[in-house]
Amino acid sequence: MKNKLLVVFLVISFFFLRLYKIEERVNFSTDQGLFLLQSWGIYNNKELTLIGPAASPTVNGRHFFQGPIIYYLIILLMLVSDWNVVTASSLLVFLNFLALIFLYLSAKEIFNKKAAIIASVFFIFSPFLINFSNFIWNPNLLLILTPLFLFIGVNSFKYKKWWLFIIWGFLGGICLQYHFQFGLILLLTFLFLIIKKVNFKKILFFVIGGLIGYSPLLIFDLRNNFYNIRTIFEWLIYGSDGKFVISPFYFLSFVPFLCLGLGWLITKVKYKFIGYFVLIVYVCFSSLKVIKQKGAFGMPENWNYQLQQKTIEKIMGNGCLNNFNVASTVSGDTRGYDLRFLLTKNGCAPMGVEEYPKAETLFLVAPIDRPPETEKVWEVSSFGKFEIKREENLGEKIKFYELKKN
Repeated sequence: MKNKLLVVFLVISFFFLRLYKIEERVNFSTDQGLFLLQSWGIYNNKELTLIGPAASPTVNGRHFFQGPIIYYLIILLMLVSDWNVVTASSLLVFLNFLALIFLYLSAKEIFNKKAAIIASVFFIFSPFLINFSNFIWNPNLLLILTPLFLFIGVNSFKYKKWWLFIIWGFLGGICLQYHFQFGLILLLTFLFLIIKKVNFKKILFFVIGGLIGYSPLLIFDLRNNFYNIRTIFEWLIYGSDGKFVISPFYFLSFVPFLCLGLGWLITKVKYKFIGYFVLIVYVCFSSLKVIKQKGAFGMPENWNYQLQQKTIEKIMGNGCLNNFNVASTVSGDTRGYDLRFLLTKNGCAPMGVEEYPKAETLFLVAPIDRPPETEKVWEVSSFGKFEIKREENLGEKIKFYELKKN
């Protein structure tokens, strides 16, 4: 009975902490707008692509690319959710729940049931994992796939079937498509197989599976003089053009392994009450931190998906204008890719990001203390002389402007 109550508590906690006020808290910003626009174009134009989003580092002015699979997953999520951002983000939470099950089963097989439960507790209540579990972004998918990668690896060793090693490697290649951080896990896995003196054929099957999973980018390289591979090697050898900042999300794929380690460590504490006390404090502190968190994670203060929706309603209130464009100085995304997707989805696509001087109307979202007549960003300054046709508040610190060219 106690075990059943614990399971119910953990499941409810998992979904509550990730779905609590999701429409207000979901991150929908530059990358999400760009990814969704690209996916929308692929779906509607029926044109496949072999490359995905450009990675952040630059080498001699060049980016290398990550895999296209994020676009195809987005298309699948959006078709199921009717291109609704909040619904699709909620679906990601359910996929994260499947990942939790795979993490539990893996920990139970590697260690024991108690360690598996404790590892699951760390996974469920981690504010870091919660923040990255409920919005569309390519690194976030590693939270879902890494536990599955671990689960297949455990079963590959358990059953010693050659086809499991192919599936294991294939999933590793898929994970590498989502983000290059998974390359280190693949390297460590390969070394682990060698140290464990796994049969050479099984290692070969693992490698073949990985190459298949990563094949879109390999095909792209074969067609383009190994552009991606050469750029990655140059980045590894010479570094990026500017200062390369290691962001916390670069470690997303490693956190499930950390949960496993903590689960095992707590079970080894000599005095059990200390371990249980640590867990209770962790659960309470983490839950309060998540619930009290204000605004949308990763988005500017006073700007969220609800206000983006209101902005779209204001733009389309009198129908869809011709020759209009959108801009935003609320964040670094001055071209407003978040708004661009929402408008495009609603059949009212703005002019291109290079066509601001040609527009007759410019819809601008800006902080209340940055009126458009003082704005120097290209998206506004290139618009030319204008009059403010409409000016409305969006919340307490953001304004919506409709600018008409003189």
